[in-house]
Amino acid sequence: MALEALDSPPREGTVLVAAGDTPLLAGETLQAFAEFHRAAGAAVSILSGIVADPHGYGRIVRDASGAVEAIVEEKEASDEQRAITEINSGILAFDAAFLADAVGRIGNDNAKGEYYLTDAIGLARGDGLTVAAHPVEDALQTEGANDRAQARRARPRVSTAASSPAGCARASP
Repeated sequence: MALEALDSPPREGTVLVAAGDTPLLAGETLQAFAEFHRAAGAAVSILSGIVADPHGYGRIVRDASGAVEAIVEEKEASDEQRAITEINSGILAFDAAFLADAVGRIGNDNAKGEYYLTDAIGLARGDGLTVAAHPVEDALQTEGANDRAQARRARPRVSTAASSPAGCARASP
């Protein structure tokens, strides 16, 4: 269904991609992220987080000017890259026209034979387009709840967010 939507003109605007396992993600955060993406004029933007212990997360690698170069997964990171505390939340924003083009160019030439949407970052850089990263103020918003233990840890914050009008906000188109 998503690919069909990309095939239908007009291919304009911003496409947000977020996992369904982030119960603490606030609508206001998505709205601010979408606004950042548009203002940056980026083909791809990454909602990132700054954390004390980045173990297990992909790191946002930036060049000397601060521009995003890549996301490097923990298992493939050098010692220098493992020291980076800015992590990939897995939440992305795309220019719709770029995404429509990039999806067809993403390959599965990797150990798992899978297609990784994050490969679009390399495609954008190769095309000379802007890739940006926007650190969320509260990185806990991007925490997944993939098992019962993670869901138990998130439950108190979900309850607090649900009782707050700001916590239940939705991003507007």
